[in-house]
Amino acid sequence: MFARRFFFFLPLLILSCALAACAPRTSRPTIDPKQTADEVLIQKELVARDYAERERRLHRVAAPLLMRNADLCGDKVKGFTGLYVAQRDAFEDEWRSSVSKIYGLDGRIHVVEVLPDTPAERAGVRVGDVVLALDGTELTQNRKGLYRFQEAMEDQADKGAFSLTLERDGARLEVRVTPVPACDYPVVFEGKEEVNAYATGTHILITKGMVRFCGKDDELAVAMAHELAHNTMGHIDAQAANRMAGTAVDAVFAVLGVRTNRAFTRLGDGAFSQEFEHEADYVGQYYAARAGFDISVAGEFWRRMAVDSPEAITESYTHPTTPERYVALEAARAEIERKKALGEPLVPEMKPSPSPAEPAKAETKKR
Repeated sequence: MFARRFFFFLPLLILSCALAACAPRTSRPTIDPKQTADEVLIQKELVARDYAERERRLHRVAAPLLMRNADLCGDKVKGFTGLYVAQRDAFEDEWRSSVSKIYGLDGRIHVVEVLPDTPAERAGVRVGDVVLALDGTELTQNRKGLYRFQEAMEDQADKGAFSLTLERDGARLEVRVTPVPACDYPVVFEGKEEVNAYATGTHILITKGMVRFCGKDDELAVAMAHELAHNTMGHIDAQAANRMAGTAVDAVFAVLGVRTNRAFTRLGDGAFSQEFEHEADYVGQYYAARAGFDISVAGEFWRRMAVDSPEAITESYTHPTTPERYVALEAARAEIERKKALGEPLVPEMKPSPSPAEPAKAETKKR
């Protein structure tokens, strides 16, 4: 029994000696736990401030894109104010203190962002105002009150002008906000590091990596306008339909006992994908130009993308190569600049709609 115990503990003894021999040899200063806890709060505030600044930039760039292209978004249009509010308890416990410090939240519903050249700014709303009432109806100053106010304001914005009762520097005042039409494709900030952007058919998602990659707001606008074009041109629905068609073919072969390994689903998923990307680039150029952004940065944006992902210079599957995109974007820019010079409407050139077939005439037999 002793021998078994000895041989069991012997490896542990050897490991302990080995680890002791490889342990740090310096005598470091003692770390104060309170200082560490304080540093945790400082770093969390830095993270929250960085997130807030990037989200504000996203909103600032998105606003003119969505407002000035409303007439090209069909029935996907809503009333837009440019007003963003927040309430302390709506944030997770871990971040509540940091976010409250950044925005100056005290438990009431505060205005945290007013976008330039929007109805909220023109009405005189300011960051820091406390929202007390909507069209005379007093708000409950808590998290539920925030959510109810956001829903009510969005609903009212689709109907027309509304009044807000605010508190500023201890005084009550009333302003009247007149919403304007905007494309109903909300832009959402994602905290992912990858350089990417997505269109879902209902939203536009921009990653943290993309916001960082786009050094200029004009570049960010080009990327955002590209995703807006995916939504307005119906690409997401078309890709879903193509995928379903491929899945149906796979299902038919499965009934016949033939395994396709989802080959037709993948084929349907990739159908027209490069053409959709080219179309989104082209239409997106118009959207960005109509919103007042400098679209000359689009070509250089894709040259930088090539530096970031060199394989995209020659390889293509779902997306065109970066040289193809550069050349096509420069051609689109020239087309837009020509229209500007001639005073022509800045709308994308569309293929002519196929004319309806002539109705077949019934033959009559002579008797």
